[in-house]
Amino acid sequence: MSEMSERICASFPEREMSRRWTLVRNLMAEEGLDALVVQGANNCYGNRRLLRWFTDISAQGCYPHTIIFPKDDLMTLVFNGAEGGREELDGKTDGAAGIGLRITSPAFRLSLIRMLTTRLWSRI
Repeated sequence: MSEMSERICASFPEREMSRRWTLVRNLMAEEGLDALVVQGANNCYGNRRLLRWFTDISAQGCYPHTIIFPKDDLMTLVFNGAEGGREELDGKTDGAAGIGLRITSPAFRLSLIRMLTTRLWSRI
């Protein structure tokens, strides 16, 4: 099987991703936000661009991919899969830049919101 970097058509340089994240975090600070919740899927829903803008990940399939973008930590990615899947990342993993936690769930449920808000994010 090919490496993730071999399957990404035109990934953005790390410098560009850092620029984007800094821009958003500055705007979040101005608004007093602790985190953003961003969701994207492929062309079935036409909203994949935000996901790619934040993560450089192109969503596959029609299931949503959701990221939680905190003001001062790595992102959390939630995507379709078995209930309870969880993988800690370092933010530098190939194909998952900026992501510190990958969670799988059959859907983005309220229980996930409750779990994520325990990370001290009061304004999402």
